Amino acid sequence: MKRITTLLAGIAFALCTNVFAAEKNIDNTTLLSTAISEASENDVIILEDGDYIIDANLEITKGITIKAKNAKKATLIGVGFSFKTPNIGDVIIKDLVLEGTKNIDATLTLYVADINGATTLSNVLFENCDINNYGNCMLRANRAEGTCTSFKVNNCIIKKMGYSNAYPFFQATKTKFTNSLELTNSTIADFANEYVQFYGTVGGNDDAIILFKNNTFYNTVTNEARRPFSGKSGKIYVQNNIFAKSPVHTSGEISFDKSVTTAELTNNVIFDYANGALLAAAWITKTDNQESDPAFKNSAEYNFTIPEGSSLITLNIGDPRWLKGTLNSLPQLQQDENIQYSNATITSKHAATIHIMTLTGKTVLQQSDCTSLSTASLAKGIYLVQVTANGSTHTQKIVVR
Repeated sequence: MKRITTLLAGIAFALCTNVFAAEKNIDNTTLLSTAISEASENDVIILEDGDYIIDANLEITKGITIKAKNAKKATLIGVGFSFKTPNIGDVIIKDLVLEGTKNIDATLTLYVADINGATTLSNVLFENCDINNYGNCMLRANRAEGTCTSFKVNNCIIKKMGYSNAYPFFQATKTKFTNSLELTNSTIADFANEYVQFYGTVGGNDDAIILFKNNTFYNTVTNEARRPFSGKSGKIYVQNNIFAKSPVHTSGEISFDKSVTTAELTNNVIFDYANGALLAAAWITKTDNQESDPAFKNSAEYNFTIPEGSSLITLNIGDPRWLKGTLNSLPQLQQDENIQYSNATITSKHAATIHIMTLTGKTVLQQSDCTSLSTASLAKGIYLVQVTANGSTHTQKIVVR
């Protein structure tokens, strides 16, 4: 017998905070490396508008914030951030454009962030940045067994990365992340390799969290020898993401060792993703994932806006920046004690109009002036149910199994 399950999603996570001592504004006539060297712990360096040519990786030796005075108006060209020394405080990189291509020789910088030493690093946050044209990866942490409390990328747009080598977006196989490794509210397009690779030392303990939530992925894992996710420790949560277009290798399914304490894929949309790679490995918990076309406005121009009226807006799936439309015919998800979803039947205590739709808004069942509606004829999948009774309308997401 089919059964219906209502859905719950979301876990809370802490953001980096930074108590700073002083602010210093610089323009592109000042070497950023000099400004960093002269700064005190927890200082804030504010970059005026313009292009900043970086000839070498910027070595971060203290807790510091580097941000643009005006968001996305300061561009660091050829920049990579290196963390090698012990006892580094909180680091925030915010509101910048980071370009891996150097004007001086047109080669690619390999890493956005490189934890390459026996460092004790606190929290690192990349916030509201555009990141483009890097040869390898967002994070390389596979050289020395240092520790990092958390490494987070939030509200960023990241394009054209990973074509010089076979490094994952998060290469985390030696540094111990004692709290979390997170990618949230971001867009990743044209990335060649897997999303994360973490082995026995990641986390330092099995409670470390690896979180991928509310991201839009497009044309990723294009290196056919790679897998989307692989790892042997920690707790991984993959929630409310869109994974669109990936020609992964036939053996490129998720690869988690069972020593990973938790592995959950919840409420993700998968489209044009070869070989069902995200739905492999039977022991991984998979809940309410679906295969459907998100109908991006213009993916060729990196415009991943979801069309007005799409249920993905109500369900909050993908990078929130693209969920700007409204779901005209459907109110926000609500629950009502007068409406029951159980035993393959939707029941209302009052005469109602019951309307069942796919997540793309296509009507599959509808009945007026009724108190119940069976879902027995529906294929297995995720649906939206809209019940209108006594002048009010309630909407609920359900799963028919």
